[in-house]
Amino acid sequence: MLRREVAPAGTDVTRTWTPGVLAAVGFIAIALAVSLISSAAAGLIAPLALVAGYGTASVVMWRRSAAMRRRERLPWRYMAGGLALVTIGIVIVGILDTFTAAGAPAIGFADAFFVGAYLLLLTGLALLPQLSGTPTRRLRLLLDGLIGGVSIGVVLWIFEIRDLIGANPDAPLSHRIVGSAYPSIDLAALVVVMIVVVRRSEYRFDGRLMLFAAGTSLQAGADIAYLKSIGGSFGEAQPLFPMMLLAVAAFVATAAMVRKQPSIYEYADRNVSMLWMMAPYGAAAAMVGLLVIEVMKGSFTGNARLLLLGTLAVGGLVIVRQTAAIRENRLLVESQRAALVSSISHELRTPLTAMVGFLSLLDDPEVARTLPEEEKADLISTVHSQTTYLSRIVRDLVMLARGDLDQMDLARAPTDVAGLVRASLAAVDEGRQELVVDVEDELQASVDADRIQQIMVNLLSNASRYGGEKVLVVARAEGSTLRLEVHDDGPGVPKKYELTIWERFERGPNRLNAAVPGSGIGLAVVNAIVRGHGGTVACGASELLGGARFTITIPAAVVVPELVAVTEVGSLLRSAS
Repeated sequence: MLRREVAPAGTDVTRTWTPGVLAAVGFIAIALAVSLISSAAAGLIAPLALVAGYGTASVVMWRRSAAMRRRERLPWRYMAGGLALVTIGIVIVGILDTFTAAGAPAIGFADAFFVGAYLLLLTGLALLPQLSGTPTRRLRLLLDGLIGGVSIGVVLWIFEIRDLIGANPDAPLSHRIVGSAYPSIDLAALVVVMIVVVRRSEYRFDGRLMLFAAGTSLQAGADIAYLKSIGGSFGEAQPLFPMMLLAVAAFVATAAMVRKQPSIYEYADRNVSMLWMMAPYGAAAAMVGLLVIEVMKGSFTGNARLLLLGTLAVGGLVIVRQTAAIRENRLLVESQRAALVSSISHELRTPLTAMVGFLSLLDDPEVARTLPEEEKADLISTVHSQTTYLSRIVRDLVMLARGDLDQMDLARAPTDVAGLVRASLAAVDEGRQELVVDVEDELQASVDADRIQQIMVNLLSNASRYGGEKVLVVARAEGSTLRLEVHDDGPGVPKKYELTIWERFERGPNRLNAAVPGSGIGLAVVNAIVRGHGGTVACGASELLGGARFTITIPAAVVVPELVAVTEVGSLLRSAS
């Protein structure tokens, strides 16, 4: 049995710009140029270019989605079907306009194809895996879109749609209803595009989605312009052909790039801009503003009643949306709390078990008499190191529990960096086979020695836990900036977590792995202390050992030895006096 292989994400298994696609794009470009020069000629060549463009986009999109996984193939085929319906609708309009005496009506049964096309296109876009997420998150995004959609729909009804229903009274009611559906569908298209832009995704930038969103927005603008100029027949209306041609060009380009599937985003997700997040609520605020204006006029007109109903509907959607958001946040907090408890308990249980076991041996008189003094000393040393380790964890937790880490009290003084590094290594004492220290001679810095040692201990413990057998510690001056680096030869930190590992209780790829020890507080403490010194932290790949590289930079920290000597002499003179 033959098995179809699916190309991995980020690859392109066919040529993007085939002769057929290039021919369609060329024809669209010619039609666009003609439309900009002569509106009369545009009525002849633009419809042909639209048919060629939509037809090509439909066929190419259908064929190039054949080898995809079903989860992604189905949405693209929905969209291909929508483009095919647009092609059929344009052909029907062209036939009626050519072979009937009255010409094609501005609004007619052919518009059912266009309405159906919109629905298929939007359904396909909404089903793309790039827009997937948890059910609660998808519900929240849908509610955001509905809030904006209902708000803009009410405003459009007042200013546009109601007039379309009453226009052309000689046309059948079904035709007028179909025509009035366009603004609502255009609105739905813009809402979906809004959701595409707002949603955080684990995928890299997807040119296909951006091109499709651009095409949808251009087509929506062309529809609104057409409806404002609508007449009794298609010939009397004023279609905005340049915008339509740009829209179909975007759809053709989208179809050509269907197999250019985006790869997984390597870096951590950024927070969505507040401007985009508030976009649906801006439309709701505009609707409420219109309601206030109507109420201030003192007459409860039909517009005021419609605005009031819209406001109540949006208020109900906001309540449901907030309920979904609260539930999502509660589930997130509960999962984080469970992970934190598991991580902290594992972190504390290991040293406590060793301490209790060793102290039990030392407390047993019979065992204590038989143990050699060297073994007793080793047991006591182990208990002492584990006690120091527990003390450091408790101190870090207390520090992170403070309200404002930026207000940290620092006792900065000239410090011998080499001695500080040696003290940090002695505090960790991991017994590594290969440890290299590269510190500039006589390097001194004005820092809080205890805090910087705490940083180095945390970084070295982190390298011991997640790295390999080799560790390199580098300390040097870059002008007046102190630069500290800890390299290891372990597997490194995936790029996706290079930014998030500095957050509290964040353990990167091991966040859900209780088998790997770690509390996720060490690097958060490092970040807090460095920020208290006015410095920065960074994580990346080590070009020296091949593992991870953690970098600390503290500006204006390096102290010139001569200035230190003068300061010490001044202190002695003041003491003598």
